[in-house]
Amino acid sequence: MIRVNGGARCIRLLLITAGTLIVLAGEAAAQCQEPTPTISGPSAMCSGQIVELFGPFDMTEYLWGGPSGFTASTSSISVSEPGTYTLSVRNGGTCWSPTAQFGLSLDAPTPPVITGVDSVCANQTVELCGPSGMAEYIWFGPGGFADATQCVTVSETGTYTLATRMEGSACYSNDREFVLRQGSCTVEPPPPPPPGRPSCPMPASWWSRQCWPAPNAGTRFTGSGLTTVAACVDGHGTLFQWADPRYGLNRVLSDRHGLRDRALRQFAAVAANVCAWTSEVPQSRSLLVGLDPARSLSLESTTATTVGAWLTQADADLTMLDSRNRPRRYDARKAYRRIIRTGWAINHGFGVGSVCETSARTVPVVRVADDEDDVEDETLEDEVSIETGMAALEIEAAAPNPFRNTTRFVYYVGDTGGQAVELGIYDITGRRIRKLLTANLPSGPHEISWDGRDDNGRGVNNGVYFVNGRVGPDRVSSTLTLLK
Repeated sequence: MIRVNGGARCIRLLLITAGTLIVLAGEAAAQCQEPTPTISGPSAMCSGQIVELFGPFDMTEYLWGGPSGFTASTSSISVSEPGTYTLSVRNGGTCWSPTAQFGLSLDAPTPPVITGVDSVCANQTVELCGPSGMAEYIWFGPGGFADATQCVTVSETGTYTLATRMEGSACYSNDREFVLRQGSCTVEPPPPPPPGRPSCPMPASWWSRQCWPAPNAGTRFTGSGLTTVAACVDGHGTLFQWADPRYGLNRVLSDRHGLRDRALRQFAAVAANVCAWTSEVPQSRSLLVGLDPARSLSLESTTATTVGAWLTQADADLTMLDSRNRPRRYDARKAYRRIIRTGWAINHGFGVGSVCETSARTVPVVRVADDEDDVEDETLEDEVSIETGMAALEIEAAAPNPFRNTTRFVYYVGDTGGQAVELGIYDITGRRIRKLLTANLPSGPHEISWDGRDDNGRGVNNGVYFVNGRVGPDRVSSTLTLLK
C-alpha cells in the first residue's frame, strides 16, 4: 500500500510491505517550492571596477558562487571579476531554491589610436589627434600637460597618453602612449620684415570715439571713410548684419552691459583695426591706425597664429555661443572672457609683434591719446568683471580638467557688501574635504589652485569633486575630475 503525507514544502512517499516501512523520498530528497531568485546589478563592468550584485532582500540564507572559486552568503556581493555568478536561497525551510545565474561581462574599450608626427623641432608645435566621435578624451603629458579635446597642440618632447570613452559606455579605455621625440631640425631665422607701414592698433574706446556724432567725434577719418571701415567690420561678424554699418558699429562699441556685449565689442574693435589697414581709407594724421591681419599672434588665450585667423575663429565662437547647438555643460562665460582677453590684448598691441609707439602701449592702459582724439579706456579687469545685476561670485571651469596633479581656476568677485568669500573642495556626498579660502576680497578676477589633497595633506582618491563658493546668500559650484 502507498501512503502520501502532504506538507507545506515537501512530499514524503511511504511504502508498507510485509509490516516494514520503507522511505522512498524523504526530507533530503524533498521537492522544493522556493522560486528561482532574481539577481540584479549591472551586466557589464569596467576594467578594475568593483560592482555590486543583489539577491532578494528578504531571504534567511544565501549561497553565492562565481569565478575563481568565489563564494559568499550575504544578500549582496561586491565583485571585481567578470564571469558567471550563481545564487540559491532559502527562507527558513529545509529546501534550497533552484540556482539563478547572472552573467557579468567586461567592457574593455580598445585603446585609442593617436595620429601625428613623432618628432618636433625647437620652438615649433605639432598636433596630436585621437579618434573622432568619442564622448570624452583625457590627455596627459610632460610638465603636467592635460587636455580634454580630440586634438592637442604640443611642443614639449616626452610621452603623451590618451584615454577615451565612447558614447553610451561608462568605461574609459586603457591609455595609449605616444612618444614625441626631439627632431633634428635646423631652424632658419625668420626674414626681417619688409620696410613699410607699421601696424598701429587702437583699443575699443578709441574706435567708439570715432563713431560719436559731431562735434565730439574723433577726426581721424572722414564720414565716408568711417562708413567704409564700418561696412568692412560688418562683413567680419556673422552676428552683426547692420542695416546702417556706422550706426551698428557705434552701438556695438558703446555697449558694455554683459560679457557677450563686451566680447562683441572687443571683436569689433579688432575688426576695425584690420579694416583700417586693408581698406586703406584716408586718415588725417601721419600715424596711420590699422593692423595687418597677417601679423603673427602669440597669446595664451588663443591657439590662432595670426590676427586674421583669430577673427575667423572668434566669429565662429560668437556665432556658436548665440545658437542652441552649443555643447552641453559649455561654460559660455569663460568662452566670452577668453574672447575679451584676446581682443583686448590685440587692440592694445600685445602679442602681435612690434607696433607703433603711442600711449596705448603703456601698462596698465588707462588713457589713450592721439592728438585731440583723447578718450578714457577700460582696463582688462573692467572688461572681464562680473556682469551688472549678477551674483557676487562666479567660478570658471578649472584647467586642466580632468587633472592628475594640480588644477587651477579663476573666480570673479563682484559687490560682496563687505561679506567674506568662502571657497572649498567637496566630495560627491557633500562633505568638505579641503578649505581653500575665507577672506574679504576686492572686486575683479582672482586665481587659486588645488593639488588634490585634503585638509590633512593626504591625497584623495580618483573621482568627481566640486569647488563650491559662497558670498552671503550667493552660492556657486564647478565640477572637477581627478584622474591620477
